[in-house]
Amino acid sequence: MNDDPTNELDLIERYLVDKLGASKKKEVEIKILNDPKFAGKVEGLKQIKQLLHTAGVEQRAKAELREIYLERRTLKRGRTRSLWLSLAISAACISFVLYFALAPVKLPTIDDDLLTVRGEAAQKNDVSGQSTAYGQLLEGQNAIENKNYLLAINYLEKVQREQDLRSYFREATQWYLALAYLNSNQPRAAEHYFNKLRELDNPEYQVDWVERWKLYVQIQRRKFF
Repeated sequence: MNDDPTNELDLIERYLVDKLGASKKKEVEIKILNDPKFAGKVEGLKQIKQLLHTAGVEQRAKAELREIYLERRTLKRGRTRSLWLSLAISAACISFVLYFALAPVKLPTIDDDLLTVRGEAAQKNDVSGQSTAYGQLLEGQNAIENKNYLLAINYLEKVQREQDLRSYFREATQWYLALAYLNSNQPRAAEHYFNKLRELDNPEYQVDWVERWKLYVQIQRRKFF
C-alpha cells in the first residue's frame, strides 16, 4: 500500500464511501487491524465526515449541484460550469472543516457571576471550601486566557473536588477543563469531560453549538493526528 500521505488519505476517503473494489477494500481492512496509526487516521476522517453530514453541508452541496446540472445541461459549457461549482463547494466544505478544526474555542466568561457569589459569601462570613473553589475557578479561567494550561488544570481539578459547588459553576469548570486539557495536548482527558457534559439533559452553563462542535472536532483531531 502506497505510503504517500496524499494517496493514503484519498484511499481512506474512497474506503469510507465504499468506492473500492473487493480486494482493495480487504487490503485496507487488514491494515486497519494491524496498523493502529492507520486505523486512527480512518477513524479521524470518519468523524469529520460525520460532522459534515450532521451539519447538512454535503446534502446542500449535492442539491445545489443537481439543480445547476438540470438547469444547464443543454448549454454548451454546462459541464465546465458544474465542474467549477463542484470545486468551489468542495473548497467551501474544506474551509468549513478547517474552521472547526483550527479556530480557537471561546467559552462564555463567568467573572461577573463568580464575583457576585464571592460577595455573597463574604457577607455571610463563609469560610468554607466552596468559597475557596470559586476563587480557584477564577484563577483557572485567567490561566487559560494567559495560555498557561497546566496551571489552569491544577486550579480547576481542585474546584472539581468541592462537593457543594453549584451546578452552573461545576459545568463551567468541566468545560474549562476540557479546553485546558485539549490545549495541553491531552485529548483523552479533554474528551472525558466533554462526554460528561454532552450527557447532561438540562445544562445550566450554556455553550453555543458552534463552540461545542469546535471543541469536539479539535479533540478528535488531536486524538488521531
